Amino acid sequence: MYTLNQLKDFLLKAAYDTSDFSLYSFAQYMFIETDKIEWLETALSLVIGPFCFVDGAYSIGLFHARQLLAREYSIQNLEQLLFFHDLPEKLINQDEALEIADRILKFDSSNQLALKIIRNR
Repeated sequence: MYTLNQLKDFLLKAAYDTSDFSLYSFAQYMFIETDKIEWLETALSLVIGPFCFVDGAYSIGLFHARQLLAREYSIQNLEQLLFFHDLPEKLINQDEALEIADRILKFDSSNQLALKIIRNR
């Protein structure tokens, strides 16, 4: 038996080694079947990591990041959204990035990522 973290690590390693997109489909399937947030996190990790070269992968990743935030409101999930602002294609615009940074700073006034966004207005 594997833990979910071990399965996530296995899927990520296999994806980097093989570029087999069915690994992403498996993570999506498991999320749909189990409704466990860990599978959604795995799907997100796959599309912004080993499958980032696939056209539209970052857009799918942003969709998953928004799903994660809707299910679990946390600083980590808010920070995950800011990843999409740092991309060359800026899937999160400056106004939304500033709003997210403000939300993060309400919980953690010393958060470096949020402060960087505010400073770079």
